[in-house]
Amino acid sequence: KDCLARNMSKMIKIQPQEYCFIPRTWIFPAEYTQFQNVMKELKKKRKQKTFIVKPANGAMGHGISLIRNGEKLQAQEHLIVQEYLDKPFLIEEYKFDLRVYILITSCDPLRVFLYNDGLVRMGTEKYH
Repeated sequence: KDCLARNMSKMIKIQPQEYCFIPRTWIFPAEYTQFQNVMKELKKKRKQKTFIVKPANGAMGHGISLIRNGEKLQAQEHLIVQEYLDKPFLIEEYKFDLRVYILITSCDPLRVFLYNDGLVRMGTEKYH
């Protein structure tokens, strides 16, 4: 997760208009201070946001939590922290994610093959 977050951050800097769909993301411990500065600004404005916290090396949803008080997070932990999307896209009131598989055979010129098969994972409970 941390490699993906790092690469998406690079792409946002290069092409911000193309990558505006990515929620703000911080990679701990390197970006802990930037995250705490955002938390201080929110507190000044009397605003509250929800963040999703994921272990950098986690899998299958283990260790994921939602927080509103980022001050409780430790600077030395290896985490990915993202703004939580309160109004996600839904399919018939269920959250979902798509797994699309590609093969990149060349970067210059760019040559990408999209596999016909993919995966849709659906939530088991309706989203409120």
